[in-house]
Amino acid sequence: MLERISVITDSTASLPQKLVKEQGIDVVPALITFGNDTYRDGIDIGMEKFMRMLVTAPALPTTGAPSLQEYYKIYQKHPGDILSIHLGSKFSAIFQSAQNAANETGRGHIHPIDSESVSLGIGFLAMRAIELIDQGATVDQIISELENMKSRTTVFAALDTLKYAHAGGRISHLEAQLGSLLQIKPILEIKNNQINSIEKPRTRGKSLSRLYELTEAIGPLERVGVVHADSPLDAQNIVEQIKRFHNGEIILGNIGPALATHGGPGIIGICAVKRK
Repeated sequence: MLERISVITDSTASLPQKLVKEQGIDVVPALITFGNDTYRDGIDIGMEKFMRMLVTAPALPTTGAPSLQEYYKIYQKHPGDILSIHLGSKFSAIFQSAQNAANETGRGHIHPIDSESVSLGIGFLAMRAIELIDQGATVDQIISELENMKSRTTVFAALDTLKYAHAGGRISHLEAQLGSLLQIKPILEIKNNQINSIEKPRTRGKSLSRLYELTEAIGPLERVGVVHADSPLDAQNIVEQIKRFHNGEIILGNIGPALATHGGPGIIGICAVKRK
């Protein structure tokens, strides 16, 4: 009897804990460092603790890839084929670490997959992989389907401040200064391993309005989800707006400490997968 195919992802996938447990998805934690103290995302630190520390810390935190031991520990739990789906390779060393761990175990049935995305752009791939496993699909069939899904996946993010994106090296010092002076609330598009600033509204209200308008413009959706950092009311309002043009499930949750480190408080993200 063949061992069941397993799905592994990392904590930047922004998947709600309840869903992760229900789906049987194992999660490798990213690392978050405040000063001399390092925490495992989602294990040693959750969103509430993270937000408290973020506003009181003398210096902004940094993030890092999990150790190879973290991957080994989880990979060893799964004797069959493993689909290891991770944060876009251009955004972090997390995917490269997964590849290194897979190579060092000497097991040819560990398949690292570059999501080329962030947040639920990763999480939705993991969820789809579980669905296909339940349907009896082979590893090759699942990987082919995930590649197709990646091409139909877009993540939009509305920032409330440029401070954290600048500290994380996502924008230049000059852009951060100009943004602060003009009170710009930029909208980012994350797709195909690229982050682009596509619009620069001047107010929070306009930024959030454009967020769901851009999502609607994608067309009929296969999946959609909303994530946030300490902005539950704004996130819920976005969900209500999306319901006007999408009658399927809408996942709502926290973006997670590792990604909130770079987006900052107030970030709202939408992940949308265009229907085939």
